[in-house]
Amino acid sequence: AIRCKPTFCEGALKEYAAPRRLLANSCVRGLCLSQFTALVGTFALYFASMALVEEITHSSTQVGLMIFSSTLPGFIFGLIAGPYVDRHDRIAVIKLGCILRVPIGIGFALAMYFAPHTSSLLWVVYICNFLLSALAQFVISAEASAIPRYVTSEQLMGANSLFNLSSVVSQGVGVILIAPILLKLGGAWLVGVVSTVLYVLSWLAIVGLPRGGSEFDPTKPTVKNGFVSALADLRQGWAYIASDRFVWLAVIQMVLAATSVLAVSTLAPGFANRILGKHVADVAYAALPAGLGFVGGLMFISSRHGLRMSRQAWSALGLTLFGAGLLGFSLLTMLKGLHLLGLAVAVAVAGFGFALTMIPARTILQERPAPYMRGRVISTQIVLANAASTLPMPATGGLADIWGIQQVLITIAVIVLAMAGLSVYMVRTERAKAVAAASPKVEEVS
Repeated sequence: AIRCKPTFCEGALKEYAAPRRLLANSCVRGLCLSQFTALVGTFALYFASMALVEEITHSSTQVGLMIFSSTLPGFIFGLIAGPYVDRHDRIAVIKLGCILRVPIGIGFALAMYFAPHTSSLLWVVYICNFLLSALAQFVISAEASAIPRYVTSEQLMGANSLFNLSSVVSQGVGVILIAPILLKLGGAWLVGVVSTVLYVLSWLAIVGLPRGGSEFDPTKPTVKNGFVSALADLRQGWAYIASDRFVWLAVIQMVLAATSVLAVSTLAPGFANRILGKHVADVAYAALPAGLGFVGGLMFISSRHGLRMSRQAWSALGLTLFGAGLLGFSLLTMLKGLHLLGLAVAVAVAGFGFALTMIPARTILQERPAPYMRGRVISTQIVLANAASTLPMPATGGLADIWGIQQVLITIAVIVLAMAGLSVYMVRTERAKAVAAASPKVEEVS
């Protein structure tokens, strides 16, 4: 029987406290600053795109298509990004990604400024988001592969925590601060200009870094065709996932939680505009309680409180809180007279639960596989998440236009809670098996 592992060991707690000291490492600082500035620009442009599509079309279906254009590259290029990064210098890949983002930002700004009301504007939005997402697949893989080269094994967990926190903060800065302010000051073209400047700064942050090198896994067969190699890696990763019940449970939890967040983000502009009667740009401020809840969950699960239950139990509890927050938010929107404080609390609970779901689940994927299998398992999970989130996005918007935004939100919450119930059942069943297996030993000793 598979035994549950403790959520965080003492060493992990000490390493988690290390991110601030890691910034003294110039290579880590450069990579982190490059990631932060690039993501701020990308998230700002992404939110401006959603707001623009909603204001032009007033259709959740069109907003869903915009998000579809951003998630589709993750499925297509995720298959080849890993092998490509393994065969090339990682820092060179990141630098190239930063440079290629610049013309995309310029093109977005020019289209928004000179052709703000043309019929082809939506195509510009879709294409720009598609290209940015395609580049992100290679840059993210290169960053994750380059980090271990610049830190010791004892510092790796702290470094990963630092980059995860940077990603969360950059989303808040881009979506909550920069994009709404720039949209009100000058419009979407101004967001494109600022994003372009941030992409240049992202390149400058790493221009002086030493080469990142490339490595080959000796356990993998040498295959010249990158696509064939990627498919072989995915098959090996999926075979391991299918053989470990808690690994595939963690994968499903992460995929469902991430897909639910994307689905809710598809409905957010229409919710603000058609239900709350607010400006589309104001929906970003509704994300603030979710961000605070997520950061609170991140700090909670990384503290000594995380030792009180297994990782599997924490992820099951997190999914329950995430679903409960979504359901509470959905039901409150159907009441006469919106209670903004109640909505904020529900959104914060959902954000807290999302952190408690994703962090333990990802840790399971890092710990349970053997080191030589870990990358393939994680890459398989990423491709599965991209595939799962690509297809439902247009359908979510279409159902909202036909059925209603509140009804779709309730449906998403019920699906999440059903999966949470299955997770709790599996954890309790495994615990009962462990107790039953230990009982004969106790009797023999007595």
